Amino acid sequence: MKELFKHFLAFFNGTESTAFQYGYLTGAAVSVLVVLLIFFLILLMRSSAKCKGITLASPGGNLFITASAVGDLVKATEKDFPALQVVKTVLVEKRASLSLQLRVNFPQDQASAPLPVIADALREKIFANLQNTFGIDHIKEINIEVQRGKKA
Repeated sequence: MKELFKHFLAFFNGTESTAFQYGYLTGAAVSVLVVLLIFFLILLMRSSAKCKGITLASPGGNLFITASAVGDLVKATEKDFPALQVVKTVLVEKRASLSLQLRVNFPQDQASAPLPVIADALREKIFANLQNTFGIDHIKEINIEVQRGKKA
């Protein structure tokens, strides 16, 4: 490896170095930088940003409901579903729409119904609680990720 590196340096630092060699190296470096830049731009465009809360406009001013308040409401809803344990709640803003991402544990031995049925009922209950408690109807979807098949 050391010998290869020395040969590479000698190739560009030797007396026989030409403009073509320098142009070749510059073109290769620029190509690598462009590919890296495109990769980072794609990552930035596809990523979704965590949202700190939801702002609701009211006649006397704005009302800001934090993501932790929404998380607490979801945790309170969890008691109606003993087959699920909500581990984490994240409020996400993607392309000007809000969604709620839940991570849950689902122990099969405590389930009284299949997971899709329980998940749909949980979504409906959370949507209703958000509307009734905070007046939030901005959240378009609730994504549920099952982390474990047993309680932690």
